[in-house]
Amino acid sequence: MEVAISQTKVVRIGNSKGIVIPKKMLHVLGDEVRLKLENETILIEPLQRKVVPQEQWEKILAESKNEYDYDEFADFDTALTDGLDD
Repeated sequence: MEVAISQTKVVRIGNSKGIVIPKKMLHVLGDEVRLKLENETILIEPLQRKVVPQEQWEKILAESKNEYDYDEFADFDTALTDGLDD
């Protein structure tokens, strides 16, 4: 994970105060964020996660195959129609 650090000032925005987020960091946040106060630190998290690039799909799928026991689903198709009349 890449770590980016930037310094900014708190500025007046109407009757409130806010910060300016550098343009190079905006691609991570999207349009809506969650603010979280944790141990006197404000965390800004995106509400919607960005889409995973297609070149990473194969790696993610390979890792997820190890997490599940697909034998548990072997009778799934039979269970779907079990007890249903044609």
